[in-house]
Amino acid sequence: MAKRRKAESAKWIEALEAKVAGAAAMAAFDANRLLADAARPPAYLTEPHEKRREQAAWRLEARLDEIKIDWLAEKFNELPMPQPAGVRDE
Repeated sequence: MAKRRKAESAKWIEALEAKVAGAAAMAAFDANRLLADAARPPAYLTEPHEKRREQAAWRLEARLDEIKIDWLAEKFNELPMPQPAGVRDE
């Protein structure tokens, strides 16, 4: 069982790191989506891979910090849109 957990953990972190490798050229939407994925690791992630996940998330945050305005616009787009007064859901 431990061997399978390590294998699944390695597979997940390697896939994440492969995606993060291109972070320097990522658009805000892509970096933000990937950061959200990195923030929700699977339960089987091992401790050494958790440290690598944190490093990957840090790289994504650094990229998003470089493009703050685009990132803020992306975060704004995630907010639910309020309905005008007097409009009801049917």
